[in-house]
Amino acid sequence: MQFLHEQPSFSLKEGTKTDTFVADLFQPRPDFDQIAAFHQWGTDAREKMLEAMGRKNSPVLWAALVLDECGLLAVVRFQHRLQTCHAKSAAACIMACLPDQQRAAMEKDLRPLDELDSLRLKAWKTLAAVRPKEKRKRASSDDEDAEPLAKKPRPMHELLAELSSDSESEQEATPPHLALSFAPHSAAPSARGGAASASATLDVSVLALLDPTCAWQARAELMATIVVAEAGQRPAELPFIRCHREKRRELLLKSTVEAEWSNPTLVKFVQAAMKLAKEGSLPPFKQGARAEFLSRCAAALLRSNPRAEGNVSQLSAEEQALIRHAVGGGGVPYDGCLNQECAGRRPKWDTMPFILEPGGEAEGTISRCAHCGFLKSFGRTHTSINGLLKPKPTPTPRILGR
Repeated sequence: MQFLHEQPSFSLKEGTKTDTFVADLFQPRPDFDQIAAFHQWGTDAREKMLEAMGRKNSPVLWAALVLDECGLLAVVRFQHRLQTCHAKSAAACIMACLPDQQRAAMEKDLRPLDELDSLRLKAWKTLAAVRPKEKRKRASSDDEDAEPLAKKPRPMHELLAELSSDSESEQEATPPHLALSFAPHSAAPSARGGAASASATLDVSVLALLDPTCAWQARAELMATIVVAEAGQRPAELPFIRCHREKRRELLLKSTVEAEWSNPTLVKFVQAAMKLAKEGSLPPFKQGARAEFLSRCAAALLRSNPRAEGNVSQLSAEEQALIRHAVGGGGVPYDGCLNQECAGRRPKWDTMPFILEPGGEAEGTISRCAHCGFLKSFGRTHTSINGLLKPKPTPTPRILGR
């Protein structure tokens, strides 16, 4: 059992079959005291995994149990691409060391490593990534021979005031001798500088000012990724595929929107879904599939906020106009009717002259849906009746010489 020291790289593979699978075993991440208690179990699990991989005709190249900020994740790499049902059978032999509850979770949740999983794995924090920075006051030329700040005993408020002054500069802390101790904190107080449960009693940012080594220890226990057990040669690159299950697509859309917006509405989900569709992460928006597309956006919204409004017809006129505009995609506009009642119907338009006053001249042409009578310009050129009836500005004649 050790901290992760190097992040793997990832590559996108086309298709739905892959040789790398993952499964969530439990969430969330437990306290470090509970993690430390599994040190011996992790060593025994590694031996059992190596024994299972050494059997004849074993298709597994690499297997690992990794604990990140979300929880415990099982990752299995096979010699060749497999279907999910065959991968579950092979992984069950390698992960026989797991308790019954976690083994059942793996057999139920094992899935191909997809784009959503790759985002989680890319967020793994190594020991160096959680290393704090120490703020020290830049020494002047007159004080070159003075004693270091750490050797002068001062009150805490003076120390914090100096460290947060305008003349301070950020520089990396002196690399401490940080070893992962899996004994309970009470049994090894020296590893934490005599501080009992510093991560629970002191803020990590304040702790970084007082003792960078203890701060590094606390941040590692809270956020650093831990490899609980690992068998086989860890691959330098992990392949992933696009999310092809609808639930995974909804979670990918939810994760993308929540990474940018704190309280998103359906408009933001539709805009993000169109962007992901252009990038290939979601199925492209097609004519006649508007209802399915909006249903995916509404499901992702309700996963993020169950109290949000996911019905387009219940939104304001402005939000509906923004959704109709987003559905166009910014490229080749959607030529079908933007009314929800016409979803799935083949577009058909009736075009006629647009006359404001009886007997007046035509101001142009107007198109209405032959099925429901909805104006084609709504959501494309105009968003309201006022915009449609607003007279066009008359160009002012330019006088030469002025």
